[in-house]
Amino acid sequence: LEDGAEVEGFGLSVADAMAQGLACIVGADGGPAELVRDGVTGLVAEPNPASLGAALARIVADPQGAARMGEAGCERGQRITWDEVVEALLGDDRFTPEELAARVAAAVDPGGAPRSRRRVVALTTFAINDPGHGGQLRARNLYGALAELRPVEVVALVDHGNQPGRETLSPGLTQIVVPRTREHALAGEEASIAAGVPVTDLVAGTAIDLTPAYARAVAEAAQGASALLVAEPYLIPVIDQLDLPVIYDAYNVETDLKAGIYPDTPTGRDLADQVAATERRALEVADRVTTCSTADAERLAELADGPIATAVVPNGTVLVDDVPTPDERRAAAARWCERYWLAGSMGARPEHLAVFFGSWHPPNLDAVELLAEVAPELDDVLILSVGHHGDAFARRVVPPNLVFAGRVGVRAKDRLLRTADVALNPMRQGSGTNLKLLEYLAGATPVVSTPFGARGIDVVDGEHLRFAEPDRFAAVVREVLDDPASAAARADAGRALVTDRYGWGALGEQLAGVVSDIVGPELRK
Repeated sequence: LEDGAEVEGFGLSVADAMAQGLACIVGADGGPAELVRDGVTGLVAEPNPASLGAALARIVADPQGAARMGEAGCERGQRITWDEVVEALLGDDRFTPEELAARVAAAVDPGGAPRSRRRVVALTTFAINDPGHGGQLRARNLYGALAELRPVEVVALVDHGNQPGRETLSPGLTQIVVPRTREHALAGEEASIAAGVPVTDLVAGTAIDLTPAYARAVAEAAQGASALLVAEPYLIPVIDQLDLPVIYDAYNVETDLKAGIYPDTPTGRDLADQVAATERRALEVADRVTTCSTADAERLAELADGPIATAVVPNGTVLVDDVPTPDERRAAAARWCERYWLAGSMGARPEHLAVFFGSWHPPNLDAVELLAEVAPELDDVLILSVGHHGDAFARRVVPPNLVFAGRVGVRAKDRLLRTADVALNPMRQGSGTNLKLLEYLAGATPVVSTPFGARGIDVVDGEHLRFAEPDRFAAVVREVLDDPASAAARADAGRALVTDRYGWGALGEQLAGVVSDIVGPELRK
């Protein structure tokens, strides 16, 4: 940097990159140079073009050496945590577990104000205020729609490091946040490492005693409430001592879903058995089980130890007020493809834009594997794969027309759905129903889906979208792109179907009916 120029004081981006195992090149005259040991955890260059260029050339010429520096940097970067910063700043002045519990209690009942006895208390293993994955979207929108009819308090068990608190998300909908303790978070991390896949949702319940503040928060929120709603089965252990009607909102058939995800190892099989036992317990204690599809309801009835009462409350979507015309969509897609091509990221300019959305969830990762297989057959199509799942492919070589965009905000997501020539749903695994498919249809975006990906949603091949088995996925996408008039007609029919049957408001009324069925007469209205 030239004399007098502003110098980076620390460099959070460098710490983040090191924690991800990336070799870093930093200037010698700034704070980041304090993080990097030259030649060991990265390279330190003088702040001039020649020195920076030489460092870059060294990285390119020695990828194995770069990888070694990345590994060493990762070990260093993972020790730079906010928890360590707080410990260094506050030491013994940090909140004790008892003080944190008091803060949680204050969040649950901040002033002792009377609350409606019609309240429903929902238990989740995640916060719902900034929904990303499908479970968060269902909880935020379905429980939010329920809250328009009776008050809902969500008690959310969130990641360690978050602050406890209470927030009104919309009229009638309140979220109480309880962070996992460090011990609880560590138990989840260790179990996930041993399994080779994330198991923090299971450990949320099996090790809930490590976060005693959560059970206390649920118990206090439940005082005087009308019913408990448990999102997924994992927090069922929390409600054993609470004498309230229970709804188990089954997002998936977790027994089957986890059996297909967990490895076929002694550890994996033991964890799958724990999931199955947890789900059976949820089916046993629930007064009513809500499912996303009839198929899930039938499967859960098979897994239950006795008869269960079920109600299908499918996934829904936010209804869109206006959608682009086919001509507007084609023009927007052409502009998007041209701008991407002008950035120099592809050889030939793509002619069409396709989108896929998904969180880091094994069925979504498998769907992207199919996209990687079919992308070479669609070399004039820019396939934009959007969401956290892209991180799983960071070190993979994929076709140049398969591009990972990472997670985007709601506005960017909506814009992409207004722009894409076609939306893809290449699902081959999973349970429940696909929220992404409903979002595609709500935006009048032409859709190609596997038949499996449309399970539980009343769509008809050729009327609302096109179905394609995995071995014909590329061919059907090509047919859709080659006949935009038919694609637009199906998209209009799909939007009409979603508007009629899958708006969150109507689904919230269905869930309110389930609650009314199980509470006392004085609480039904």
